[in-house]
Amino acid sequence: MSGSGRTRITFKLFGVLVWLAVVSGAWPIQTVLGASQKEITVVALKKAISQGNEFALMDLLGQVQRTGVIDMSVESDILRLLDDVWENRESEYPEIDWAVAHGASVRSFVGVTLLFLDKHNLYEANEKTFRDYARGVLDHYKSVVVANAVRMLGLLDGAQDVKILKGVALESDELKFRTAVLVLAEMCVPEARSALMELREKAAPDRTAFINEQLKAFGGDSRRVRGCE
Repeated sequence: MSGSGRTRITFKLFGVLVWLAVVSGAWPIQTVLGASQKEITVVALKKAISQGNEFALMDLLGQVQRTGVIDMSVESDILRLLDDVWENRESEYPEIDWAVAHGASVRSFVGVTLLFLDKHNLYEANEKTFRDYARGVLDHYKSVVVANAVRMLGLLDGAQDVKILKGVALESDELKFRTAVLVLAEMCVPEARSALMELREKAAPDRTAFINEQLKAFGGDSRRVRGCE
């Protein structure tokens, strides 16, 4: 997929995560409305990681992704921090609360970010490691963790993950459903579109409408623009 196409879709997923987190009560609306455009620093990231602050991580790492695409680069100290957290290099940052950093909230946000940077040739990811992790947290009790895992599998864009993503889309949780449908819609493998067609047949009317919307948005010329064809 082309970098620009993947960027637009990933940021659409980012917006869905924020909106659904507010609607579900996971984050207070005043927290979202009051969020400032923080300067992306290692200090700020380490604080968010140590606190397991999901909104701060979403905010800061979303900015890392956006600036990475715009500048075609990521600050070396920020990339090194994210890689070290992913690889559990505790001795590099004794000031980080690693009991929190090892948690799924932190790791899933870091994993999504690193895979996104990998797709833009700003990081080199071991796909098996990321896929194994994402699959391993799909039954996590936090919807946002599952949503991040789904996004990771979508970025990997493998046919072997389609059945799993379809299963997530069948769950009652709205965040999981919408994220899984968006990810399936953006994937290039033909199995993903077939899965969406099958989901549409089983879905309730409101969900059918959402599936149709994504099929329309990510079909046709969009597939060519995104580098699928």
